[in-house]
Amino acid sequence: MENRKSLISTLRPLDDTDVTTWELPDGAIARLGQGLIFDMAFSPDKASLAVGTRVGVWMYELDTMQPVTLFETKRGMISNVVLSPDGKWVATSNADGIINVREIETQRRVAKIQGWHGGTSRLAFSPDSRYIAASGREYGDVYVWCTETGAHVASFKMEGKPKEDEQPPARFPLCFSPDGQLLAYFTDWHTLTVRDLKTKECFAYLDPKPHLRESGDMYDLAFSPCRQFLAASFQDPTTRENIAVQVWNIDKETLEATYTDYGGTRAILAYSPDGTLRVVDVYEDQVVMWDASRGEKLDTIEYPQGKRSHRIEKCISTDGQQFAILTESDIRVWRAGTPTIVAPLTVPNQVPDSLFFYQSGKMLVCKYWNEGVVFWDVVQKQVIPPPIRSSGRGKRCALSPCEELLVLIGESGQTLEVWNITSGTQIAELTEHQSL
Repeated sequence: MENRKSLISTLRPLDDTDVTTWELPDGAIARLGQGLIFDMAFSPDKASLAVGTRVGVWMYELDTMQPVTLFETKRGMISNVVLSPDGKWVATSNADGIINVREIETQRRVAKIQGWHGGTSRLAFSPDSRYIAASGREYGDVYVWCTETGAHVASFKMEGKPKEDEQPPARFPLCFSPDGQLLAYFTDWHTLTVRDLKTKECFAYLDPKPHLRESGDMYDLAFSPCRQFLAASFQDPTTRENIAVQVWNIDKETLEATYTDYGGTRAILAYSPDGTLRVVDVYEDQVVMWDASRGEKLDTIEYPQGKRSHRIEKCISTDGQQFAILTESDIRVWRAGTPTIVAPLTVPNQVPDSLFFYQSGKMLVCKYWNEGVVFWDVVQKQVIPPPIRSSGRGKRCALSPCEELLVLIGESGQTLEVWNITSGTQIAELTEHQSL
């Protein structure tokens, strides 16, 4: 296969490096930031990272973490992005429930599929890249289509509905077996079916409920390279904390192993080529990579200065050799054997709540939730070191008419901080019993 790094590098002229002007709407002069991120995916050769945002899909080279192209910007609002195992296709779903399949090299759309109005939960390519499967966000129904034409291949309905007091799962995972013959997916709220795609018959029916402390929602699925084993991670439906990781022998429909050592809020699964199950245990302040079979901790990534991972996307390569986690301000990439950190984003991964011009339109001031104030140089189209160092936790801020004072909600959430922008100093802290 042609080297994907060099191929992706040809997607945009070498002199077109001003990402703020890529694919702009009519009348816009610049885009400040890459947009709120909803999904990420590694390329098959692990040289690139596709990042789905509200703006569209950004492709980054991992060696430099520089963006090389931007597409799917007409509607944006990307909820899922996946790349085919042969490195030829990229599939996306958006908030309208539309699934688009494009050639990576030309960005030409080869298929447009109308999915669910409620949105898509998961997308997955078959190992031979011929098919793409998706599950719905609301009820988990599964459909399979031909990648190049969008023609319907198969569909499987979700059984039953949640009880009146039962919270529906947050996601509906699915995965193909390594030979592409089987598809594993939610049968109902707490069970799993493995289906033969050629005959459409049920190959295995797995019920984890008798083996769990309580009924849990499935968070992730992964087939072993030999196809015989299927791993599933489970969350508490109320607290969203990990309950267990189970490994099933699908030929015998028997439970082979249960792991309960993961105390985070999400357990992400992948098998290495030698059949080792890797578990990425995601906490609010760190990520821990495990060799599940040996019970060995491989590495830990901690978030600096209290950066958190709530509502944050993450992905692991299909062979378990790379993992990406998105915090509120950067993307961190872990490689097996050589842990590394990279940060392609220049602004916090959030939508600004307060936004206003400053210095007669030369500067743009943005305030993000749980972040300090970000100052953009509108002319240079880049972030400049902020003149104030507050990390106020609130969403909003206000600028005085004279443009000398900035008011922020303080770290405690119970006070107001008044800052002099020119000097960069805090001149007052107000409570509800005080006034200027």
